[in-house]
Amino acid sequence: MINEVSASNAIELVLADKGKIDVLVYNGGYGIGGSFEDLSIDEMIKQFETNFYALI
Repeated sequence: MINEVSASNAIELVLADKGKIDVLVYNGGYGIGGSFEDLSIDEMIKQFETNFYALI
């Protein structure tokens, strides 16, 4: 799991090696199996926010 310290360390390593960060991609989406009708509103909102807005 990424936390603030590991993220800061990764940024420092990249900047020290490459001098800049051109692109940053967050790939933290997930899917929920099963029927759409069986999902709660909270499950749908959490999945949409994670996959669309990258909120966890």
